[in-house]
Amino acid sequence: NPQYQSFPRYEREDIDQRYMIVTPEPSRRKKIPTGFNLSSNNPLLNIPDNEVKNFRFKDSDVPLFNRADWNQNKEKTRRLYIQYVFFPLLAALIPRWQKELTKKYSLQTEVKKVMILVSGVGTPRNLTHSIDGNSTKACSELMERFINLIYPDITVIRIHSETNLFRYDENIIFAKYELRPRIDSYRDAHARGQPYP
Repeated sequence: NPQYQSFPRYEREDIDQRYMIVTPEPSRRKKIPTGFNLSSNNPLLNIPDNEVKNFRFKDSDVPLFNRADWNQNKEKTRRLYIQYVFFPLLAALIPRWQKELTKKYSLQTEVKKVMILVSGVGTPRNLTHSIDGNSTKACSELMERFINLIYPDITVIRIHSETNLFRYDENIIFAKYELRPRIDSYRDAHARGQPYP
């Protein structure tokens, strides 16, 4: 099981229009979970050369990954592995959401927290590429694991769309016929006191 990684939460200064990031005083720095800290020694996390082509890097980072290191046998080796996985929006929004719930409801009120993670796929521009290359399904699975680890009181529902997320009309169809009915069913079950989800 991966361990989670925490970093201090930084605030934005709203005095001017630039919203500069403000470093909190050491006494006010509250660390929040931001993602997974993965072991670089785990061979399962090493990215083999034949898989590197499936990753996209910033142009400025490409030379770092193309650099060849030499081992004792004078063979070129590429040491590329996944060390961290971060979820910056979840890290910032879930504590804020929970804080608002605490303000709105008393501590005696039991609030059922349900988070719906929507993932999808997009048709690639290059038709020879797999449509799964533009899928966010795996990302939503990692997000679910992160939420279950840090916030076990939140029920996570994952809904995956097979429609083309790059097309506006297909997004509307998905929201109308797949996403909204699921949300309505959870709301109606809650109103009737029935178990959900």
